[in-house]
Amino acid sequence: MVGEGPANGTKQFENPLDTFLITASATLYLAVILFALFLVIATRQQSWFWEFCTLVTVLPVFMLFKELVLRPKIVLIHEYGVRLLYWTRPSKDVLWSDIKWVDAFRGRLISPYSDATREGGVKVKRHFFSAPMSFEIADAIRNEYLSQVGRNPPYPLYLKGKIREDVL
Repeated sequence: MVGEGPANGTKQFENPLDTFLITASATLYLAVILFALFLVIATRQQSWFWEFCTLVTVLPVFMLFKELVLRPKIVLIHEYGVRLLYWTRPSKDVLWSDIKWVDAFRGRLISPYSDATREGGVKVKRHFFSAPMSFEIADAIRNEYLSQVGRNPPYPLYLKGKIREDVL
């Protein structure tokens, strides 16, 4: 959702949680528990249960971590940079010079995703993980970066060789 923010010229975007990812992680976690219980009943050994649950529970926990900790709830774009308001941690002000890359390019990707289903993101310098967000928000950040800095922001290394430079 786009709206004018608290100050003039500030664009505000809501960045909702990815409900599919949360549902998938909860379903995966439940399937792991049920399969581990089946192993306990079938083999009559409880060691299967704890070993299996410990190994396979890492994926759903990381999926929830990505959605609840890394994903900003609201993104404010203003002339000096971006303000990320998170779900579970303090907000972060990011200047244009602190942005390492923006994952929102319209180049022809090898993958068949469209703009509507593709996720975007912003990587901030001195942060280990990027901030996941919708493609619409990442594209708005990229456009504002272009208008404020005068050039396109860098793109992530995993896109190197997969996008056409002439369409940027």
